[in-house]
Amino acid sequence: KSRESTTQHLLTLLEEIDEDHSGEITTEELFEALKKEHIWNYFNALQIETRDVPQLVSLLDTDGSGTIDIVEFVDGLQELKGEAKS
Repeated sequence: KSRESTTQHLLTLLEEIDEDHSGEITTEELFEALKKEHIWNYFNALQIETRDVPQLVSLLDTDGSGTIDIVEFVDGLQELKGEAKS
């Protein structure tokens, strides 16, 4: 897949995970989203470990705000792809 295609998928995923439409994902939103099979499967397909959601949020939250914004989500998941094994 091209990077652009992956980015579009990640933006669609972010919109679904971001339940309050704040433009940022909280630990709770990610935890709830990963209960949905298709979202869990997407993370699994990227080989991103999802057992420790707070750790995953802290890995993606590069500015230390406690939430994951659009840039952190897209860039972070592309960087972590296949690396975030625990």
